[in-house]
Amino acid sequence: MHQQASVIQHENTNLKKDGSQIMCEWLNAPFKSKYDRNNFMLCMARDITERKQLEQQLKQAAHYDNLTGLANRSLILELLERALTMAARKQAKVALLFLDLNDFKAVNDRLGHDAGDLLLKIVAQRLTQAVRKADYVGRLGGDEFLVILQDIDTLESAQDLTRKLYEHLKQPCTIKTETVLPGASIGISLYPDNGKDGSVLLNDADQKMYRDKRDKRK
Repeated sequence: MHQQASVIQHENTNLKKDGSQIMCEWLNAPFKSKYDRNNFMLCMARDITERKQLEQQLKQAAHYDNLTGLANRSLILELLERALTMAARKQAKVALLFLDLNDFKAVNDRLGHDAGDLLLKIVAQRLTQAVRKADYVGRLGGDEFLVILQDIDTLESAQDLTRKLYEHLKQPCTIKTETVLPGASIGISLYPDNGKDGSVLLNDADQKMYRDKRDKRK
């Protein structure tokens, strides 16, 4: 009777004759002959490239905004919780910026929803370019965005970075041959000064954003 050991499973990339790369799943089953004279290894491989691509697409759809490519609502809120946990361990501060575009509805009404979508993409790109590598940018939905600034020393430091965001955002852009000046209202909430819970900080930043928007209209 064959003495079969446990099956060993692993995945790796392989090159085909035409030079293309595929992902393979390997099943290796070592066993001995019934006379215990020889050791054998049964190896089976299957191409799982399409499956891996589908898994990546599903992961992308679950965690990233389809229009802008930014972290979606669920992921950016998860990243906020991670940032707060890390800040608590390091006794550091985190700034949460709640950003809402000004006059976005007017762009949609005047130029169409495709123009509004293009503006959202431009804003997302500018936000990503303006923040530091350690920071996060996400889209809550509509024309609302969140920016998480990690390792912030003071509120003044967060305000300095916020002014940098304003400068990047307000540069004119051309949409359907029309010049658009993107603008935004931003509320800043600081951990742990304004709260230690993500939902508390989010609500605080939201309220401050609306105050900023109201002040801009005066």
